[in-house]
Amino acid sequence: MIYHIAHVYESNDAEERRRNTVARGSWERLYKKHKNVGRIHVPLVALQRNGNSVYGEKPFPFVKDLLDLGAKRIHEDDVLVLTNLDSVLTDDCFRRVENKPQYSHRVNFLKSLEGRNYSSTDLGLLEEEPFDGIDLIVIPVEWWLRHRDGVPDLMLGNEGWDWVFRFLIGGYDIRCGQPMFNHNRGKIDPPVVYHEDHSEPYWLRHRLTSKCNLHNRRLCNQWYHSQTDINFKLMLLREWPKLISDYGNEEKLKHERRGRRTDIGL
Repeated sequence: MIYHIAHVYESNDAEERRRNTVARGSWERLYKKHKNVGRIHVPLVALQRNGNSVYGEKPFPFVKDLLDLGAKRIHEDDVLVLTNLDSVLTDDCFRRVENKPQYSHRVNFLKSLEGRNYSSTDLGLLEEEPFDGIDLIVIPVEWWLRHRDGVPDLMLGNEGWDWVFRFLIGGYDIRCGQPMFNHNRGKIDPPVVYHEDHSEPYWLRHRLTSKCNLHNRRLCNQWYHSQTDINFKLMLLREWPKLISDYGNEEKLKHERRGRRTDIGL
């Protein structure tokens, strides 16, 4: 059985509420269409902590809390599909889900998606490159129970959480004597997620000042340094160099940014 899990809350922003409503409309259509797909909608009050209760910022949920809650409610041979609140799912999304760890990038649309339905085939025909991050992960409960302790305690909607899962799912292969990220393992291609493009997300606007985002950056850096598989570590360094160059060096980055602004008279 497949269970779609997402946190739900009413945003104070009218435009954000509209986008979330469009996304949930796609979910509801698929729930009716597939008898083997259940829903786990998690209100923020059901979670013991979030970005607001911990850091006084937006109420971002912790990814581990969502997956732990979902795993407790269903069976070990079931599968969790975690998405963001504004993620619109393609008509064939759940047909592309397998009982193994998977992930999907998303495609951004500049126009309103109200009343529009697309399949992954439709998205594959578009010229736009999918967004670099990921908006959907497929996590078998059995896999989660075995791997959860090695996953950093990151917040959804902030920097790095999706990249951690992407690399855990994809892993690496040795090619030409070097550990290289496996771009095919677990990747759902064409994507099964899309959404309306919008203004810069909260974490990007406050990348070096938000306590929630700094929390994720710090834990991603610690996660890198904790790796004992040297090949996995080398692959991370090649694919995600800012884990070392940026993460953990926020004060230096802020100083450099101030310097650049001074140089151009801002």
